[in-house]
Amino acid sequence: MGRRPQPEIRQRILEACADHALAHGLPDRLEPLASAAGTSTRMLIYHFGTRDALLRAVLGQARQRQLEAFGELLQRHSPIMMPSACTMTARCSHGFASARPDAPSG
Repeated sequence: MGRRPQPEIRQRILEACADHALAHGLPDRLEPLASAAGTSTRMLIYHFGTRDALLRAVLGQARQRQLEAFGELLQRHSPIMMPSACTMTARCSHGFASARPDAPSG
């Protein structure tokens, strides 16, 4: 019988890895991410399954942070000229392909 999932630990690791990726870019090895998260590479794989799954999660978390910061910045600095900052942020969160009806999905 395996251990129960620990989403709070996974989220803490994800946050630390996203911090590292935003500050230094994505590393080519897992050791820098493990060090930034205060854990081992083995525990990264335990919580995310594969290296690719970890990197996808890190990129998704970093992208979400950037979109939220972009949306807040637009709302704060140009509320009259850009009243639809939330709409732009929502479009960006789904990718540019969804904002263009003629773009191929994929």
